[in-house]
This record gives sequence, structure tokens and C-alpha cells, in this order.
Amino acid sequence: MSSQPRTCIVTDEFVGINKKGGIGTCARALAEICQAAGEQVDVLITSPKTPIDIAILSQRFNVQFLSDQIFDTMSIVEASDDAAKAYKTYLYIRNRSFDTIHFNDWQGSGFYVAMAKIQGLIKGRIITHLHGSSAWVRRYNQNSPKLEDFEREDMERFQIENSDYVIAPSSYMLQWYEKEGVVLPKGERRQWILPQWLEYNNLHPGNLTTDSLAPETLREVVFFGRQERRKGIDIFVEAISRLPKTFKPTITFLGAFSQIDHEFTGAYILRKLIHYPGRIRFLPDLDQESALQYILRAQGAICVMPSLIENSPCVVGECFTIGVPFLSTDVGGTAELIDPDSRNLCLVQPTASSIADALQRVQAKGLPSLQSSLNPRHIIRAWKDSITIFSNSRENTCYARFKRGPTVSVCLTHYNRPKMLDRALKAIYRQDYEDIELIIIDDGSNFPEAIRYIDDLSVGSSRFPLKVIKSENRYLGAARNLGVKHATGEYVLFHDDDNISEPDEISTFVTAALNSGYDILTSQYYVYDDNKQRDPLADRNIRWFPIGIGGLYSIFHNKFGDANALFRKSAFEAIGGFTELRGVGLEDWELFLRAYYKGLKIGVVPEPLFTYRISSEGMLQQGNPVDNYDRLFAAVEASNGLLSADMLRYIRSNDIRAEQRARALRIVSPLPGGDLHRELIDCDPQSSAARIKLTELAFSLGRTDDAIDLALQTPSSRHRLLALDRERYGVLGIGAFRNYIEVPLAHDRTALLIKGWLLDQRNTATSIATAKLNKDEFECVAERRYPRPDVDLSRQIPHSSNSGVVALFRKSTKPRLSVRRMVARWKGITISSGISEGKLEVERKSGTRVTGHIDFATWCRIVPVELAGDERSSIQLIIEAPKPELVAISFAGSPFMFAADIEPGRARFSLPSKVFTPIALLEIAAPANDRIEIMY
Repeated sequence: MSSQPRTCIVTDEFVGINKKGGIGTCARALAEICQAAGEQVDVLITSPKTPIDIAILSQRFNVQFLSDQIFDTMSIVEASDDAAKAYKTYLYIRNRSFDTIHFNDWQGSGFYVAMAKIQGLIKGRIITHLHGSSAWVRRYNQNSPKLEDFEREDMERFQIENSDYVIAPSSYMLQWYEKEGVVLPKGERRQWILPQWLEYNNLHPGNLTTDSLAPETLREVVFFGRQERRKGIDIFVEAISRLPKTFKPTITFLGAFSQIDHEFTGAYILRKLIHYPGRIRFLPDLDQESALQYILRAQGAICVMPSLIENSPCVVGECFTIGVPFLSTDVGGTAELIDPDSRNLCLVQPTASSIADALQRVQAKGLPSLQSSLNPRHIIRAWKDSITIFSNSRENTCYARFKRGPTVSVCLTHYNRPKMLDRALKAIYRQDYEDIELIIIDDGSNFPEAIRYIDDLSVGSSRFPLKVIKSENRYLGAARNLGVKHATGEYVLFHDDDNISEPDEISTFVTAALNSGYDILTSQYYVYDDNKQRDPLADRNIRWFPIGIGGLYSIFHNKFGDANALFRKSAFEAIGGFTELRGVGLEDWELFLRAYYKGLKIGVVPEPLFTYRISSEGMLQQGNPVDNYDRLFAAVEASNGLLSADMLRYIRSNDIRAEQRARALRIVSPLPGGDLHRELIDCDPQSSAARIKLTELAFSLGRTDDAIDLALQTPSSRHRLLALDRERYGVLGIGAFRNYIEVPLAHDRTALLIKGWLLDQRNTATSIATAKLNKDEFECVAERRYPRPDVDLSRQIPHSSNSGVVALFRKSTKPRLSVRRMVARWKGITISSGISEGKLEVERKSGTRVTGHIDFATWCRIVPVELAGDERSSIQLIIEAPKPELVAISFAGSPFMFAADIEPGRARFSLPSKVFTPIALLEIAAPANDRIEIMY
């Protein structure tokens, strides 16, 4: 058996696979550093699977999606809330032996894992990375809370407090949690590490810096971040609106749309900046690499990150890494990333006036090179040291399981259901725990067969000591209290006659209680519907996800668990037992609430320890709802607890949202394009419908250039472009689009596309000649070089080396090629689309030694396309594609070429008109299975 340490990284985001935010960036870098430290890395992605190819990353890590997991031991009814995701995460972790498990604080995916760890049910070091909890995000976005927010935030807090270690990228975040009263375990500040730093062995030895920006050269201002209030979208827009009319740089919003005060942010921006004299661009869909490449290509650009609050923003580190100048607000841990001597140059107060003043200063006087506090070499070394510390710690031990120990008194209530009672007793007799006493409380049964069964029990034999207690019918609360009065055990387990125990129910409860020291433990449980199923063990499933701990949400729904729970007897007596109301349900919820208000420790065992019966004859279905809930209201009133501000926010949340919507409607209705403004208020900000309406709004406001830019990103909006006349297109320099073509591409293994970087021994760009994949050989038929400042930085190249390369290969028909020198490989790169796996080797034309890195490789297909010609002197051909930098064309038999003019989602080619007379035949190469769209 291998002694290689096993690590699991649980994350909702992972750069290169799905989202592009800071959490995904840090998760990717963490996976890289753990693997570099010799650990076997699993990456468990808790967000829904996206229709992309993850073959290359899967070659390095065992990438799994939680949505793909099938848990054979049970059927889990599909649920997507945070508790359900955390429970499925626990099942994934439980079924594997990990030495270390990394979680983020956001969403509390490690809640059940942390709960099981302190109960001694699983082993493994639990490390939580503090990127900012849901409470932190909610407060600074000024969102009205929902009930599930309270539950998620309490899960996050529990996970943090019960981790073995917490790591924060800023001192600010550690201090914020401490001010919130969160009891942090072993905590340390460890600056995050960007994935691109790990790709190169020869990193620049010093701290990172940015390029300078000369006076009067500012051409573009890039809002770099999601369009949220927390990210400062409103103060940034207000700042731009305050600038003089002489300020005309393009304003680009590089981040996803959202809502602010119920208004769609795209419409909000157009409304507030309707008179801005420069261009306004929206680029909401770029992944991390594409976003950074866009910023690199922009001439005279400055990034602005005007957040109201920040932990330790990765975007600042990314600007330093690629050398792009920036302005940021002086909030949270941002200043910790910047050298003290540079802070007054790039940090401003989080107000519109401060941002506007800073932009005018940069326009007039420029911006000197900024110095960071980020030294990639030192940071990488520190992370490697941390991984070693984790590996050598003893935090992954698992406590002993108990088969004997304190006596558990099982109080089993019964009323007129002898068959169910018999089934319940047989399950208890199969328990693998020895120290049990059975107390059966017959709550006034009057059916003859029930009376006979109870009388037989009184004189029959039993595996465990047995007491049978008869009483008049007083209902569940009184029956359970009566059982406790006769109990001699240190612990009491309540059990209804229609519950069916798992064989390890009591041993698991005792193990969890002794290891955790909790006063009360509920558990996960199976459910079966007695109205539909004859065999309760055949089709049972898990439908609900109790979390045991209480919080604000506990007043509104019972997430503690079922009454089939383990109580320390002294704790039960301290609560005062169940209230003895006849014919009224929810007695367990009420008891848990009173225990919570009394400050007792309540938890949940994340294992299904019994099977619960649902029936139309049940108490809750037949009881009076008013009476049921009145007992809860009485428990809350008796607690003398004051309403919190968050509770008031929740109570008024619907009113607040309604007032926000009404206010937004009042503002936008009388404006130009008011109908579109109103429609956008109720649109999903990420939907294509919102993009289409935003395009229409831009047209209606007379911002035609901005509207065209939006339309080119949205296929459904392109009819607006076709409706404009040729002269208008000519003014814009886009070309007269008279046709629109979609080309589906499917691979046939005859062509390859690769992207990466390549240099010779003198650190200069070099051309590619051949490639080899397994036994197949390919010839390079086109390549495009482009700058890679990250490579220049890592290899200390003082000038732009054009080390980046995109290359197209066609399968060779010549005799076997000689492939002697190869580019540095990514440990056997996997060709995307899941077609073939193998090591891809490439050789430069001279055959001499080269170095490089293959970032991406995919099959492609080359297809012919017919285009009708005309009499113009040149043709503007635009190809829309997911990866425009990988699109190449050949016309009239000419060599293939890549586009020199590339924008997000768009490659632009200029062709002589003679190739279009009267019909032009083009060949187009693009990644396999992508759909490309052609306009000319």
C-alpha cells in the first residue's frame, strides 16, 4: 500500500473547470502546491457539473463533481440546499481515507465532516480557508436575509470552530472573525498563491511590480470584478458620472452582471452613464485567463477595484503578476498586498469622489510603477512548509468506537400497534452495544391484541433488562417523561414503536456522545412512506438533512432532528422534560428549542441510525396546526430572548424587497427606454433574455456602438446588426454583415490545436515544425506568436519575447517524421474531448533544444465554408467562437493563418475582395465540438 499522503480539496469553484473567482483561483493553486509536495490530490467540486472537458486537469488531479457521485448505501432524494450538499460531501469523504481535507468557509461544505470528526466517526485533518463567510458577504452587499442564510451561516461558523486549522490570506480576516466572537482553532495568516506562479521553476526573485502609465495616455478604465455592491459597482458608476466631459476613455466592466437595489446592473450603468462621452463595454463571461489576456492587450488601460470590503483580493495580485497598473480602495486586507511606499499612489477611500479624483490624477499625471509585498518565491516556500506541518501533525487520529460503556435507557413508547412494536424490539435486540436497558411505556392501549402483546412482554425473556410500564393514555410527552422516571442509565434514547433501529444505532450514538461531550445528539435517518410501501426497508431514502445545532432559523423550522435522539439524562432533567399537552404535536421541536435557549450542547450524528415512518394517520397530519405552533411560541416567549437585528431584517425582507422594486420602477419608468428598464428589473441577470433586452436598451438610448458590441456577444441579438445599413457598418469598421452562418465542428483525429509557450536557449521565440501523439505524427501548418508577460517575468527576460504560441497541426501523410527534441510536457497531456490520451511532443524547425509548456491541447476539425462575394476592395470577416484565439482560416488555397485582431469571443480577419468573386471557398479550423458563427 502506498504511503503517499492523500488530500482532498472541497470547493465550489476551481479555475480551469468552472468559475473564475478568488476562491477558484486559490483552490487551483492549493491543488498544485499539494501535488508538488508529493501528495495525492482529489478535487471535489460541489457546484453542478458544467458541460466542459476537464481531461487535462484530470490528468493531474482526481477531479470529481459532487453531482456525479452515486452513494450505493442509500437513496438520497435530490436536494440542492447547502445542508444537502454538505451531507453528500460527508459521504464522499467518509467513503475514502484522506489524511487532510481542505474546505472554504463559504457555504459550510465541511459541516458534517467537522461534526463527525469531533464525534470520532472519521479521521483526517480538517483545514478551513477563510475567504469570507456568507454573513460577511451578505452584510456588505446589503442583502435582506433569507431563512436559509441563517442556517448556512451557522453551519459555516460550526465548521470553522471545529476545524483543526484555519488559514486566512489576510490579518484583517482573522481579526474580523475574532470580533464576531468566532472561536478560531489554530489559525495563521498565509498569503494565497496564484496558480501561474507554480508553472515556472525560475521565478523572478524579488517582489512583484506593475508597469507605469505615462501622463495623458489613459485609454481604458476597467472595472475588474463582479457587479455587486460589495465590489463597489455603485460608487464606481457614480465616480464616472462625476468626471468632466473631457474624460473619454472606454469604460469596461469585466465581471458578471448582478442586481443593485433590485435593478439590473447593466441597465443601472446605462441609466447613470447615459451622457458619458466615451464607450461603455460589458464583458461578463470571460474566464480568468481570457480576462487577464484582455487586460494585457488593452492599450493605456488601468484596472479599478473599488470594493467596499475585501479580504485579500486576488485581482490585485493578478494585476501585479501581469504588471498592469491599478487603483483600489483601501479596505479590508488590500493594503497588506502593497508595499507601504506605493499605497498612497494606488489606494483611495471607498467613495465616488475619491475614485473620480484619482482617475483624473492618473489621466493628467500618469501612475508610477507600483511595488507589491508579494514575493512568489517566498510565498511558495511558505506554503510548502505549511503542507509539511500539516502532514506531520497528529490531527488525523480517529477516536475509539464503543461497544460497551455507560448504560443507555431506551424509552420506547407504544399505543395500539403491537406489530410495529414487535418489529422495533427485534431491531433493538440486534444492537451491537451491550449496556442497554429497555423501558416500554404503554400509553393506554385498548386493542385486545396490543394488551396481550404487552402482557406477554412482561413475563417473556429479553436480551436486555426490560421494564414494562402501563399508564392511562396521556400522549407522547407524558409517556416519554414517565419512561425517564424509571430509567437508570446515564443516557436516555427515545424511541417510537414505528421506528426501526440500525444495528449500530446505540453504539454510534454513545461513541459520538463520549467523544464530543454533547448533551443531546440527534441523527440522520431514513424515511419510508407507510401509505405507499409494504416493506419499510426496501425503498427507504433520505429526504431531510438535520443539522442538530440551533440558530435563528430554529424558530421557523425544525432542523434539530427527530425525537429519536440520545439525551444525557441529567441534561433532559435540567430542561424539565417534555411538556405534557394532549393531542398536540411538535413536542420534540419544542424540547430542542428549550434546550437551545438553555445553552445545552446539541449536535447531529451524520449517519442514518434509524428508519422513520410517514403516515397519513400520523399526529402532525391529524392535529390542529394552531395548537402545534402555539407550544413553540410559548417556548420562545419563555426564553425571554430579544429579537436580533438579523431577525428583524428577515421579518421585513419581503417588505424591503417590494419597496426596492417599487422604488426602482418609479426611477426608471419615466426615463428613455423605460419599458425595457422595467422588464430588466425582473430578469435573471445571467440570462440571455437580460442580454438581449440590455442590447435593445443601448440602441434605444442612442449608444449604438455599445449596443453593437453587446449584440456581437449575444447570438439572439444579431438581427439588430443585420437591420442596420451598410454605411453605418462602414463607419464602425466592422464590415457589411449580409450573412450569418453557424458551423458545427466535429473532430476526426486529423488535426490538432495547441496553446502554450515556447522559447529557445537564448530566450527568443522559435517556430514549431512537427508534433507527435502516440504513434501519430503531425505537421505544423500555422502558428501565431503573442506576448506572455508571465513567462518574461519568471525567466527574467527584460523585453517582450512573444513566447506565447498557438499552433495548428495536420496529420502527416509523409513517411515517419523524426521527433528528436520536445517541449517540456505537462506530465503526459490529455487531449481534450476524451478521445485519446497520450504524451504530445513538439519539435522546433532547427531541431535544437527548446523549452516551453503546453497549456492546452485539443482535437480540431477543418471544414470548408462557401461565402458569396461582392465588389468591395476588402472583406471584414468576424468569427464568433468560445476560443477565438484557436480559430484559423485558409482562403483560395492560401496557407492557414490565425487572426491578428482578437477580442473576447471574436476573431476578426481582413480578406481581399478577389477571393470573394463570385463565391469564396474558405477552410476554417477550430476546436472540436465547438460551434462557430461567421459574419461578413
